[in-house]
Amino acid sequence: MAVMSTKEGQPSSDSLTQVLVQGLQSRDQQMLETVFKNTDEKVMRNTLKKLPVDCIQLFLSELQNCLLFKSEDSLVYIKWLEQLLSLRLPFIMTLPNIEEELSPLIELINSRTRILDRIYRLKGRLNLMFSQIRTLNTTAAITRERAQIDYESSTSSDESEEDFIDDQMKDLIDDNSDSDMISEDGKEEEEDHQSSDESIDEDNYMSEDNDADYDSTKVNGFDSFDTD
Repeated sequence: MAVMSTKEGQPSSDSLTQVLVQGLQSRDQQMLETVFKNTDEKVMRNTLKKLPVDCIQLFLSELQNCLLFKSEDSLVYIKWLEQLLSLRLPFIMTLPNIEEELSPLIELINSRTRILDRIYRLKGRLNLMFSQIRTLNTTAAITRERAQIDYESSTSSDESEEDFIDDQMKDLIDDNSDSDMISEDGKEEEEDHQSSDESIDEDNYMSEDNDADYDSTKVNGFDSFDTD
């Protein structure tokens, strides 16, 4: 059965009521789901207001079964149950054996209520754990960043120190080279000076020999003169 819509695009409550009645009487799950998927509060209330009283108990039983066996859409069924109890509670209280009939639903609510406090406490602990994890991750990230900065600073200092040592070694090598050149120049000058001294000594020696020859010749000449 097609569901009529209003001008605003909302399904008509009259159409939904007819579909709901037919679905309850025929136990057609597809028709019932067509009704349940509408969660607009105004549409829900208008639909339940027009629901015949002989279908209220059937609808209540259907909601209970959905909550017990279709937990994935439990929020939708809870909304319909809330509206049903709000509008038709006086009539529901007059139904025979209503407490026994609804005992499975009451037990389900009680069991979920008992664990609700534990769920809240577990949620609090999980939130605290996640908060601590985020704090630790942030601290670890800051520590890694500082370590990287210290490493880069240390590397830069080491490179500067190495460059300074290289410059000092280069200057020392240049100074030694200059000293060696000066030493060699001094050695050459000393050798030249020594060679010059030897040449002077040799000239002096030859001059002395010539003087000796001259003196010998002169003596020989005088001796010859005296003989004559």
